[in-house]
Amino acid sequence: MDKIIHCCWFGGPKSKLAQKCRASWEKFAPDWQICEFELPSTLPKFVEAAAADRNWAQVSDWARMRALYDEGGLYFDYDVEMVRPFAPPAGEWVASERTILGSAWMNPGSGIALEKGSPIARYMLEAYERLEYDRKREMMVWINDRLAEAMATSGNAIRVLAPTIMASVDIRGKVQLSADTLTVHHYALSWGGPKRKILQWLSRHGFRWLVDLAVKAKRRIS
Repeated sequence: MDKIIHCCWFGGPKSKLAQKCRASWEKFAPDWQICEFELPSTLPKFVEAAAADRNWAQVSDWARMRALYDEGGLYFDYDVEMVRPFAPPAGEWVASERTILGSAWMNPGSGIALEKGSPIARYMLEAYERLEYDRKREMMVWINDRLAEAMATSGNAIRVLAPTIMASVDIRGKVQLSADTLTVHHYALSWGGPKRKILQWLSRHGFRWLVDLAVKAKRRIS
């Protein structure tokens, strides 16, 4: 797999956290190429609607799969900070994070590595083509369900990393580094509106369990 770190940023100047995280990639992965994704002129209807609504999180969900399908490599959200020299696991994998919903769930924003032309990425892109835009949709639930389907359909059960490797933040919002930790996902939620800003404040001030409870309640309702 080529040493490419894909990322994307839409909707204005980069935050200080984003700049800090990119600097950490340059420091700890100096032999990796960093590629910032640019939206093509032709987009699926879902992405067009999300971009028109300035819902950059859902645009990014699609963009990561487009970049990986086209070129391969790995993807990080811009709030993922490397904390030591970068030596990722071999092969295809997806990061997971701790959650009150269970032991862990997959979060490709924390990190995902796929080969060029990956059937996983192709399945996800096809699912986005069929998806109607809904700002209120809980995308992490949708993404986890689709990724599980993609693995089952393709027979390509990629490795799901332990939360400590790429997202060592517990449900109280505390960073807990371990010997195998490579990155920390800060969950900046910089793309959100007022409700997301409240969740961001809660997460940063040690109340991430409340954020996860809100997600759990949303899943039960939907």
